[in-house]
Amino acid sequence: MTFQASLRRNHMHRWALAMLATITWFGPAATLSAMAAHPMADEVSPSEDEPKRGEVAEKELNSKQDPAARQVPQGSGETKPDSTTNRRADQRAQDDDARALKFVELHQPELFQLLTYLRTKNPKQYQEAMRDIGRAALRLIQLRERDEEMYAIELNLWQTRCKLRLLAAEISVLEDPRKKNKAEGQLKQLVELELEQEQSRASLQRQRVARQLERLDAQIQKNEQEKDARVTRALKLWQNRINKQRSDAGKSGSKSKTTQQETDA
Repeated sequence: MTFQASLRRNHMHRWALAMLATITWFGPAATLSAMAAHPMADEVSPSEDEPKRGEVAEKELNSKQDPAARQVPQGSGETKPDSTTNRRADQRAQDDDARALKFVELHQPELFQLLTYLRTKNPKQYQEAMRDIGRAALRLIQLRERDEEMYAIELNLWQTRCKLRLLAAEISVLEDPRKKNKAEGQLKQLVELELEQEQSRASLQRQRVARQLERLDAQIQKNEQEKDARVTRALKLWQNRINKQRSDAGKSGSKSKTTQQETDA
Protein backbone atom coordinates (compact mmCIF):
# COMPACT_ATOMS: atom_id res chain seq x y z
CA MET A 1 0.00 0.00 0.00
CA THR A 2 1.39 3.42 -0.94
CA PHE A 3 1.87 6.18 1.59
CA GLN A 4 -0.91 8.27 -0.02
CA ALA A 5 -3.29 5.31 0.01
CA SER A 6 -2.50 4.69 3.67
CA LEU A 7 -3.26 8.31 4.51
CA ARG A 8 -6.52 8.19 2.58
CA ARG A 9 -7.56 4.97 4.28
CA ASN A 10 -6.72 6.39 7.70
CA HIS A 11 -8.67 9.58 6.93
CA MET A 12 -11.63 7.52 5.76
CA HIS A 13 -11.57 5.45 8.94
CA ARG A 14 -11.43 8.54 11.16
CA TRP A 15 -14.18 10.20 9.18
CA ALA A 16 -16.37 7.11 9.31
CA LEU A 17 -16.03 6.99 13.09
CA ALA A 18 -17.03 10.67 13.26
CA MET A 19 -20.03 10.01 11.05
CA LEU A 20 -21.09 6.99 13.09
CA ALA A 21 -21.26 9.25 16.12
CA THR A 22 -23.94 11.28 14.34
CA ILE A 23 -26.23 8.25 14.28
CA THR A 24 -26.99 9.02 17.91
CA TRP A 25 -28.45 12.36 16.76
CA PHE A 26 -31.47 10.52 15.47
CA GLY A 27 -34.04 8.70 17.56
CA PRO A 28 -37.54 7.25 17.19
CA ALA A 29 -39.07 10.66 17.93
CA ALA A 30 -36.95 12.50 15.36
CA THR A 31 -38.78 14.43 12.65
CA LEU A 32 -38.84 13.20 9.07
CA SER A 33 -36.42 15.79 7.75
CA ALA A 34 -33.90 15.41 10.58
CA MET A 35 -33.56 11.64 10.36
CA ALA A 36 -30.81 9.45 8.96
CA ALA A 37 -28.27 11.83 7.45
CA HIS A 38 -24.85 10.14 7.46
CA PRO A 39 -23.15 11.11 4.16
CA MET A 40 -19.64 10.38 2.94
CA ALA A 41 -16.83 12.88 3.55
CA ASP A 42 -14.88 12.45 0.34
CA GLU A 43 -16.42 14.28 -2.59
CA VAL A 44 -17.93 12.01 -5.19
CA SER A 45 -16.81 12.75 -8.73
CA PRO A 46 -19.67 11.79 -11.05
CA SER A 47 -18.67 9.18 -13.55
CA GLU A 48 -19.57 9.28 -17.23
CA ASP A 49 -22.43 6.86 -16.72
CA GLU A 50 -23.79 8.62 -13.60
CA PRO A 51 -26.92 10.06 -15.33
CA LYS A 52 -27.71 6.67 -16.81
CA ARG A 53 -27.27 4.97 -13.46
CA GLY A 54 -29.54 7.56 -11.85
CA GLU A 55 -32.25 6.97 -14.46
CA VAL A 56 -32.09 3.22 -13.89
CA ALA A 57 -32.31 3.71 -10.14
CA GLU A 58 -35.33 5.99 -10.55
CA LYS A 59 -37.12 3.46 -12.77
CA GLU A 60 -36.42 0.63 -10.36
CA LEU A 61 -37.56 2.77 -7.44
CA ASN A 62 -40.85 3.64 -9.11
CA SER A 63 -41.56 0.19 -10.54
CA LYS A 64 -44.08 -2.04 -8.87
CA GLN A 65 -42.83 -5.18 -7.25
CA ASP A 66 -43.60 -8.35 -9.18
CA PRO A 67 -45.96 -10.43 -6.99
CA ALA A 68 -44.03 -13.52 -8.04
CA ALA A 69 -40.88 -12.03 -6.57
CA ARG A 70 -42.58 -11.83 -3.20
CA GLN A 71 -43.83 -15.41 -3.28
CA VAL A 72 -42.50 -17.48 -0.42
CA PRO A 73 -40.66 -20.60 -1.62
CA GLN A 74 -42.54 -23.73 -0.69
CA GLY A 75 -40.61 -26.75 0.46
CA SER A 76 -41.50 -30.37 -0.15
CA GLY A 77 -42.55 -30.84 3.46
CA GLU A 78 -45.33 -29.25 5.44
CA THR A 79 -44.71 -25.57 6.25
CA LYS A 80 -45.86 -24.19 9.56
CA PRO A 81 -48.01 -21.02 9.40
CA ASP A 82 -45.59 -19.14 11.69
CA SER A 83 -42.67 -20.03 9.43
CA THR A 84 -44.51 -18.78 6.35
CA THR A 85 -45.46 -15.55 8.10
CA ASN A 86 -41.87 -14.96 9.18
CA ARG A 87 -40.60 -15.58 5.67
CA ARG A 88 -43.05 -13.09 4.24
CA ALA A 89 -42.11 -10.52 6.87
CA ASP A 90 -38.42 -11.03 6.10
CA GLN A 91 -39.12 -10.65 2.38
CA ARG A 92 -41.03 -7.41 2.98
CA ALA A 93 -38.16 -6.09 5.10
CA GLN A 94 -35.68 -6.95 2.36
CA ASP A 95 -37.86 -5.24 -0.23
CA ASP A 96 -38.12 -2.12 1.94
CA ASP A 97 -34.36 -2.04 2.45
CA ALA A 98 -33.81 -2.38 -1.30
CA ARG A 99 -36.19 0.50 -2.04
CA ALA A 100 -34.57 2.66 0.63
CA LEU A 101 -31.07 1.97 -0.69
CA LYS A 102 -32.06 2.85 -4.25
CA PHE A 103 -33.63 6.07 -3.01
CA VAL A 104 -30.46 6.98 -1.12
CA GLU A 105 -28.26 6.05 -4.08
CA LEU A 106 -30.31 8.33 -6.33
CA HIS A 107 -30.69 11.34 -4.03
CA GLN A 108 -27.70 11.15 -1.67
CA PRO A 109 -24.75 9.25 -3.24
CA GLU A 110 -22.37 10.20 -0.40
CA LEU A 111 -24.72 8.55 2.09
CA PHE A 112 -24.96 5.53 -0.17
CA GLN A 113 -21.17 5.23 -0.20
CA LEU A 114 -21.06 5.34 3.59
CA LEU A 115 -23.62 2.56 3.78
CA THR A 116 -21.57 0.51 1.32
CA TYR A 117 -18.49 1.10 3.47
CA LEU A 118 -20.31 0.13 6.66
CA ARG A 119 -21.83 -2.99 5.13
CA THR A 120 -18.32 -4.31 4.47
CA LYS A 121 -16.38 -2.91 7.42
CA ASN A 122 -18.97 -2.91 10.19
CA PRO A 123 -22.20 -4.86 9.48
CA LYS A 124 -23.59 -4.14 12.96
CA GLN A 125 -23.30 -0.38 12.50
CA TYR A 126 -24.73 -0.80 9.00
CA GLN A 127 -27.86 -2.45 10.40
CA GLU A 128 -28.21 0.26 13.05
CA ALA A 129 -27.83 3.00 10.46
CA MET A 130 -30.29 1.35 8.06
CA ARG A 131 -33.03 1.24 10.69
CA ASP A 132 -33.23 5.04 10.74
CA ILE A 133 -32.12 5.70 7.18
CA GLY A 134 -34.53 3.16 5.73
CA ARG A 135 -37.42 4.57 7.74
CA ALA A 136 -36.65 8.12 6.58
CA ALA A 137 -36.25 7.09 2.93
CA LEU A 138 -39.48 5.10 2.89
CA ARG A 139 -41.40 7.96 4.46
CA LEU A 140 -40.08 10.30 1.79
CA ILE A 141 -41.11 7.80 -0.90
CA GLN A 142 -44.61 7.59 0.60
CA LEU A 143 -44.81 11.38 0.86
CA ARG A 144 -43.93 11.67 -2.85
CA GLU A 145 -46.87 9.41 -3.72
CA ARG A 146 -49.45 11.54 -1.90
CA ASP A 147 -48.01 15.08 -1.81
CA GLU A 148 -45.47 15.99 -4.49
CA GLU A 149 -45.30 19.65 -3.50
CA MET A 150 -44.40 18.93 0.12
CA TYR A 151 -42.16 16.05 -0.97
CA ALA A 152 -39.97 18.40 -3.03
CA ILE A 153 -39.42 20.64 0.00
CA GLU A 154 -38.79 17.76 2.40
CA LEU A 155 -36.37 16.09 -0.01
CA ASN A 156 -34.31 19.28 -0.40
CA LEU A 157 -34.30 19.76 3.35
CA TRP A 158 -33.19 16.16 3.92
CA GLN A 159 -30.38 16.55 1.40
CA THR A 160 -29.22 19.80 3.00
CA ARG A 161 -29.12 18.20 6.43
CA CYS A 162 -27.14 15.31 4.98
CA LYS A 163 -24.59 17.82 3.70
CA LEU A 164 -24.51 19.54 7.08
CA ARG A 165 -23.63 16.31 8.82
CA LEU A 166 -21.09 15.56 6.13
CA LEU A 167 -19.35 18.86 6.81
CA ALA A 168 -19.62 18.45 10.59
CA ALA A 169 -17.87 15.08 10.36
CA GLU A 170 -15.30 16.46 7.92
CA ILE A 171 -14.49 19.45 10.13
CA SER A 172 -14.06 17.18 13.15
CA VAL A 173 -11.13 15.38 11.46
CA LEU A 174 -9.58 18.30 9.54
CA GLU A 175 -6.19 19.47 10.76
CA ASP A 176 -5.32 22.06 8.10
CA PRO A 177 -6.54 25.47 9.45
CA ARG A 178 -7.22 26.84 5.94
CA LYS A 179 -9.33 23.86 4.94
CA LYS A 180 -11.11 23.99 8.27
CA ASN A 181 -11.95 27.70 7.86
CA LYS A 182 -13.24 27.08 4.35
CA ALA A 183 -15.38 24.18 5.54
CA GLU A 184 -16.79 26.28 8.39
CA GLY A 185 -17.77 28.95 5.85
CA GLN A 186 -19.60 26.31 3.85
CA LEU A 187 -21.24 25.13 7.05
CA LYS A 188 -22.66 28.62 7.62
CA GLN A 189 -24.05 28.71 4.08
CA LEU A 190 -25.74 25.34 4.56
CA VAL A 191 -27.23 26.42 7.89
CA GLU A 192 -28.72 29.46 6.15
CA LEU A 193 -30.05 27.24 3.36
CA GLU A 194 -31.58 24.88 5.91
CA LEU A 195 -33.41 27.75 7.58
CA GLU A 196 -34.69 28.99 4.21
CA GLN A 197 -36.02 25.53 3.37
CA GLU A 198 -37.67 25.25 6.79
CA GLN A 199 -39.27 28.62 6.08
CA SER A 200 -40.54 27.35 2.71
CA ARG A 201 -42.10 24.35 4.43
CA ALA A 202 -43.76 26.54 7.04
CA SER A 203 -45.04 28.91 4.32
CA LEU A 204 -46.59 26.03 2.38
CA GLN A 205 -48.25 24.72 5.53
CA ARG A 206 -49.56 28.20 6.32
CA GLN A 207 -50.97 28.61 2.81
CA ARG A 208 -52.82 25.33 3.13
CA VAL A 209 -54.19 26.24 6.56
CA ALA A 210 -55.26 29.64 5.22
CA ARG A 211 -57.13 28.01 2.32
CA GLN A 212 -58.84 25.64 4.75
CA LEU A 213 -59.86 28.57 6.96
CA GLU A 214 -61.28 30.38 3.94
CA ARG A 215 -63.39 27.35 3.05
CA LEU A 216 -64.61 27.06 6.65
CA ASP A 217 -65.47 30.78 6.80
CA ALA A 218 -67.40 30.48 3.53
CA GLN A 219 -69.27 27.43 4.85
CA ILE A 220 -70.15 29.21 8.10
CA GLN A 221 -71.43 32.25 6.20
CA LYS A 222 -73.50 30.06 3.90
CA ASN A 223 -75.00 28.20 6.85
CA GLU A 224 -76.02 31.49 8.46
CA GLN A 225 -77.62 32.78 5.28
CA GLU A 226 -79.55 29.56 4.68
CA LYS A 227 -80.41 28.89 8.31
CA ASP A 228 -84.21 29.12 7.94
CA ALA A 229 -84.25 27.00 4.79
CA ARG A 230 -81.99 24.39 6.39
CA VAL A 231 -84.24 24.19 9.46
CA THR A 232 -87.29 23.76 7.24
CA ARG A 233 -85.65 20.95 5.24
CA ALA A 234 -84.46 19.20 8.39
CA LEU A 235 -87.92 19.35 9.99
CA LYS A 236 -89.47 17.94 6.82
CA LEU A 237 -87.05 15.02 6.81
CA TRP A 238 -87.78 14.25 10.45
CA GLN A 239 -91.54 14.44 9.85
CA ASN A 240 -91.23 12.00 6.95
CA ARG A 241 -89.31 9.60 9.17
CA ILE A 242 -91.93 9.87 11.92
CA ASN A 243 -94.74 9.21 9.43
CA LYS A 244 -92.90 6.20 8.01
CA GLN A 245 -92.30 4.74 11.46
CA ARG A 246 -95.98 5.28 12.32
CA SER A 247 -97.05 3.58 9.08
CA ASP A 248 -94.69 0.65 9.63
CA ALA A 249 -95.94 0.25 13.19
CA GLY A 250 -99.58 0.24 11.96
CA LYS A 251 -98.88 -2.40 9.33
CA SER A 252 -97.07 -4.55 11.87
CA GLY A 253 -100.00 -4.28 14.29
CA SER A 254 -102.54 -5.22 11.61
CA LYS A 255 -100.47 -8.22 10.54
CA SER A 256 -100.17 -9.45 14.13
CA LYS A 257 -103.93 -9.08 14.65
CA THR A 258 -104.72 -11.06 11.47
CA THR A 259 -102.34 -13.82 12.46
CA GLN A 260 -103.94 -14.08 15.91
CA GLN A 261 -107.42 -14.35 14.38
CA GLU A 262 -106.32 -17.14 12.07
CA THR A 263 -104.79 -18.99 14.99
CA ASP A 264 -107.97 -18.70 17.06
CA ALA A 265 -110.04 -19.98 14.14
